[in-house]
Amino acid sequence: MMIELNIPITADEVLCAVKSLKKGKAVGPDFLLNEYFTESIDILCADLCDLFNAILESGFFPDK
Repeated sequence: MMIELNIPITADEVLCAVKSLKKGKAVGPDFLLNEYFTESIDILCADLCDLFNAILESGFFPDK
């Protein structure tokens, strides 16, 4: 079942999601530590929000 999002992701939602990341966890396939996001969210928040909304709008999720 595919759920359609009709409203854009907000900066508050991105901030909340990043703040919920646990510290000290192993990196994933992107090789980025959670601490990278938690320590730089003030700089990254707007760009992450734009990126996530562009992905939802286009329906294309990049492989890399």
